[in-house]
Amino acid sequence: MLGLDARAMVETVSHWTVLHGPLAFACQFSVVLLVFAPSILVVLRRAEAAWRFCAMIGLSGLACALLSIPFPAIGAFPGLQIPDDVVARLPLGAGLYHIPTFDAFRSELATVIRLSELNGVITFPSFHAAFACATAHAFLPVRPLRLPVVVWTVVVMASTIVIGGHYFVDVLAGLALFAAVASVARPHRTASRLPRMAPAMTSAA
Repeated sequence: MLGLDARAMVETVSHWTVLHGPLAFACQFSVVLLVFAPSILVVLRRAEAAWRFCAMIGLSGLACALLSIPFPAIGAFPGLQIPDDVVARLPLGAGLYHIPTFDAFRSELATVIRLSELNGVITFPSFHAAFACATAHAFLPVRPLRLPVVVWTVVVMASTIVIGGHYFVDVLAGLALFAAVASVARPHRTASRLPRMAPAMTSAA
């Protein structure tokens, strides 16, 4: 309805090899940034933003996990039947890296989630899109970082389609999810004030 075509985008980008490295880096490094972002915010003396960022990530992850139960989407590459020659031109694993893990869980061949073998198996909504927005939300108030953060967020969003194998609707759902958790995790300031203490009574000798 919006005129967005994930297959056309993937096929076009597959010919632009200069974009492959930045897109693959953004998709992979965004997870690393997710881990270190709170510490960076604390160093920048934005402890409140760090706590809010952690809250948004936790809520987004929980919501993605719950939504994946009724919507077990396998991803755009298998769903749209992206041709093998297009996949071959992209970085190794692009759009399909999660399929073995996805199939193992769905076929009950794998029943244990190992922290040493974490692969994203949730495609709807896009958690990448949600935490990319959370990262931008946390760092945009830092004036010197505004332009880099905007560019970074745009590249991550593009990488979710080409490298992550998402549909556009997955990304839009991730944006909506971020908006929801951001409204819940907004700071609340109380107007209460501590009562003033009366001066201590002293007795004259």
